[in-house]
Amino acid sequence: MFKIGKSSGAVADGSYLILRLLKAFSAFVFIGFRLAGCATGPKEYPRNPSTAFAYYTTTSLGQLFSEAEEKHPGESGFAIIRQG
Repeated sequence: MFKIGKSSGAVADGSYLILRLLKAFSAFVFIGFRLAGCATGPKEYPRNPSTAFAYYTTTSLGQLFSEAEEKHPGESGFAIIRQG
């Protein structure tokens, strides 16, 4: 049935809920398409080869960490954080 009151006019029962659900669904679909659009891209693209210093101990950063390297030979300096 219709509700008639001092508001903007007649509103069918349940139409407000349907409009809210439609808006929520539309927002969900919009966000889904936006995320899917960001996830896809070209499979083949030009890549630059990476390089490393042959004698890293001659750089200022290599000299800064040389003492730590001597204390921990063969370790990389990276740790996987499992919590936090």
